[in-house]
Amino acid sequence: VRMVPVEITEAISPLVIWRKEFRADSGGCGEFRGGLGQVMEIGSQEDAPFAIFATFDRTEYPARGREMGNEGALGSVSLRSGTRMRSKGRQSIPEGEVLVLNMPGGGGYGNPFQRDPQSVLHDVRAGFVSIESAREKYGVVVTQDFAIEVDQTAKLRSAQI
Repeated sequence: VRMVPVEITEAISPLVIWRKEFRADSGGCGEFRGGLGQVMEIGSQEDAPFAIFATFDRTEYPARGREMGNEGALGSVSLRSGTRMRSKGRQSIPEGEVLVLNMPGGGGYGNPFQRDPQSVLHDVRAGFVSIESAREKYGVVVTQDFAIEVDQTAKLRSAQI
């Protein structure tokens, strides 16, 4: 077996990936939550513009949920300054700017109010789902110290199912 070295972007170009992390609340709500999108921030180490050839999908039409699951979050391409970029084609990133890629989330499957409350709590603790979304989208009341408020959760869920 021949081993081929993996090249790191920063080692072969002046680009730097400043941030890469999951996007909270980007996966469509469902009994089975959709996969999370990511956010990436990319800049240059040089005092010069850089170019990209964008080929991003799901920036206009989100991934649909199924069987009562919610759609995933839309993706977007922008600059840190707030300027929106096109999702397709060659574009130049101005000197000193940072490219921000919000990758889309997947659609959820099944009724979100059927998701196991402990799974919702796990998602909140991991930063995948916000406390607000846990309540509004899943009917699970999570306290500020990351515990489930059982009585309020039962009340919310009985009103939705």
